[in-house]
Amino acid sequence: TRKGWKTCGEFSEETPFTVRVIQGVARISADYGKTASVEYQDGKILFTDENGVSAQASVDWKFLSE
Repeated sequence: TRKGWKTCGEFSEETPFTVRVIQGVARISADYGKTASVEYQDGKILFTDENGVSAQASVDWKFLSE
């Protein structure tokens, strides 16, 4: 919601609705713990855990806000 993306909606047969979703897998190190933050960067997402260990994945996420 903070990014301006709807988290719920009302649906009807008269109005088309598109659901934009991303699923993926990121390689993480053995010491990566619980994710504390996610940073959206150009062409990738950076995940950082509670201890500052990070991992990134290439992804075209900008279509989510179309």
